[in-house]
Amino acid sequence: MTRVKNWLLLAIRFVRDIVLAVLGPAILDFPISNFATRSLPVRQALLVTDLVTSLIAFALGFLFFRMRRPPTSKWIWIPGVLWLAQGIISTGGHLPLWEISAGSSVFPDPVSFSNWATYTQPLLRTVFYSVGAVCSSRTNQPYQPQKREAG
Repeated sequence: MTRVKNWLLLAIRFVRDIVLAVLGPAILDFPISNFATRSLPVRQALLVTDLVTSLIAFALGFLFFRMRRPPTSKWIWIPGVLWLAQGIISTGGHLPLWEISAGSSVFPDPVSFSNWATYTQPLLRTVFYSVGAVCSSRTNQPYQPQKREAG
């Protein structure tokens, strides 16, 4: 029974980390991405969005690992890579990774934009979340808040 409980807890932590890695940056980078899409050309705005979402995912992975030390945080890149592989297979071998910035037209077509949002963004978020967790694991001691004395 203990073995099943341990596997269940591990699975729950893994799902929690995936949700945090994918949705956390999506929520936190929205104001910056929204500003970038309104003030920059399309390709530059998408590159700024990639950069910002990657930095936020790294920070979330670093901070969450520093505070909680979940071992699953270092392995969240695997679902991101598997999601990209599934995307490559589903698009008939067409690589949807960064295809918008590599294209020659000023405005990306809807399929390329959809592939970028569906496959590139989650890949970046999961990979940089895991890199942040690994970097945090290589630093000093875990975060321990200071206790304040009353009075």
